[in-house]
Order: sequence, then C-alpha cells, then structure tokens
Amino acid sequence: MQKLSITLNDVETELKENRKKVKILTENNDALNIKVKSLEKKIDKQEDEIDDLKEKNSKLQSAINFFENLFDRLVKFIKNKMFGKEKEREDYWNFSKDLYTHNIFSDKTIESIQDDYIWNKENDKHKDKSRDDFEL
Repeated sequence: MQKLSITLNDVETELKENRKKVKILTENNDALNIKVKSLEKKIDKQEDEIDDLKEKNSKLQSAINFFENLFDRLVKFIKNKMFGKEKEREDYWNFSKDLYTHNIFSDKTIESIQDDYIWNKENDKHKDKSRDDFEL
C-alpha cells in the first residue's frame, strides 16, 4: 500500500508538472497563433500594395512609351523639315540647337539631326535650280 501511495504521489507530481508544461505550451501556441494572424494581415496588406505598385508601374510605363513616341515624332518632324526650303531648314536647325543647349536633346539626337542638316545643305548645293521636275 505504501508503495502504491508513493507511486500515486509521484504520478500526481508528474501530472502537475505536465499540466504546467501543457499550460505554458498552450499559451505559447496561442501567442504564436496571434502572431501568425498578424503576419497574415501584414502579408495581405503588402500584397495589396504590390498590386497597387504594379498598376502604377504599368501606368508609368504607358506614359513613358507615350512620351518616347512623342519625342521620336518631334525629332522626325524636325528632320523632315531639313528637306524643306533653306530658310525653313536654318530655322529648324537653330531651334534644334536651342533644344540641345537646354538639355532637351542628347548628343546622339543632335548629331543625328546635324547629319541630316549637313546632308541636305550639301545636296542643295548640287541641285540644278533651273531644272525642276515641276512645271508651273
């Protein structure tokens, strides 16, 4: 009987210790669940921000494409004006140089325009002005 009593006391002590451990583990588990929920909310918020940023990025890319196209059309327009009358060509060349001076045109762009300007100016010298293909 005494041995049984000692064994029961040992089991009771062990159960109390295990209950304390279970309680601590349960509290830790609850705390971790709260932290997981908090992190899930944070992830959801960040995913929403990522979606917003992707949409803004797409809009910005569209705007960049629009302005690149617009700039290319401006350069093409100026180059086409280099084929015109000499006075018009000089005006557009001066305008192009102003844009370059104000850092609107890059070195590459102004060089390209300058090449067209020089080529057209040289070709004007070689034109036989008395022999036009058009009749008045």
